[in-house]
Amino acid sequence: MVLRKLFPLNNKKITIATQLQFLHVLNRMLSRGLTLTNSLDTMKYYTELTLISKQVLSRLEAGQYLDEAMDEVGFHHSIISYLFVVREKANISERIEQCCQLFQQRVHYMRKFQQTVRYPIILMFVFSGLLFFIYRRVIPSFQQLIVGEMPMLLQIVIFLSTWFGYVLFILLLFFIIGIVIWLFLKNNISLETRMSLYRKIPFYRSYVKRQTSFHFATLYSSLLHTGMPMKELLNYMSKQTKLPFISYYAKQIQLEYFKGRSIHGLLTTMDFLENHLTDILSSNMDATSLAKDLAIYADVSIDTMYQRLQKRIVYIQPIFFLIIGAFIVFIYISLMSPMFELMNTM
Repeated sequence: MVLRKLFPLNNKKITIATQLQFLHVLNRMLSRGLTLTNSLDTMKYYTELTLISKQVLSRLEAGQYLDEAMDEVGFHHSIISYLFVVREKANISERIEQCCQLFQQRVHYMRKFQQTVRYPIILMFVFSGLLFFIYRRVIPSFQQLIVGEMPMLLQIVIFLSTWFGYVLFILLLFFIIGIVIWLFLKNNISLETRMSLYRKIPFYRSYVKRQTSFHFATLYSSLLHTGMPMKELLNYMSKQTKLPFISYYAKQIQLEYFKGRSIHGLLTTMDFLENHLTDILSSNMDATSLAKDLAIYADVSIDTMYQRLQKRIVYIQPIFFLIIGAFIVFIYISLMSPMFELMNTM
């Protein structure tokens, strides 16, 4: 709190693009042999990075770690968690470079996902509004002109469209209410309860499992490279706060080590760690070999995760366009059917 008063943050949120640029520039400065403080001081010549670099540098000079300083300035939690290892004499230049690559990859796929869904979502909103206008204004006008009962086909179309709209609205309402409730209650829900909830959500459960496994392997491997003893390593992992699942698992493993028990049985109960990772952790190998295996696993894991995301993104647009096509068919039938019926009665 004292640091926040001494070095107040700017109210403007740091954009993802600015964060990525900051990492790129910092990585370039460090690769040229500059120290961290000299690199941050030099970055003041970049207009868009001047304030950020000054804030980070001020916090470093006040005795904070790099991840703590960047956290307070407002960087993404994935960057903070990845730079947590730098506290323990890790190669800062190498960590910044890896962090920059991973964050750039994350930004690339997020932008690709946004570009993929943006156009179909806009079309869905436009056609939804058009469909609502037709059923509220156009169809009633036709009904006044049609003698007798409406055609069966038109009745079916109106019924399906109406219920489809109701279902879509209810699902959207529940989704918004659920997000609002979750945002208010998230910090008051225990970690065990959150883990239990995540286990019941099919697709999100798999995503959390892959993410947790990747971060666990990356952090574990990086700390092993520093030569830290196993018990101290686990204690260090349990203290970080940006990845609560990893902190929770590290505490459990730490207790087993203190009791002198094997962790193999415990690892099999950790639902958010993949089986391949638990097999590596259970193997009786030296620290150097374990660090290499975990690093390889992390590389393969992140590549696999983004490949799966890429495949799912490919299917998003066809699904959206099928829904939009259904809207178009409904609109066409809704307009043409009353017109044909009116022509037959004339």
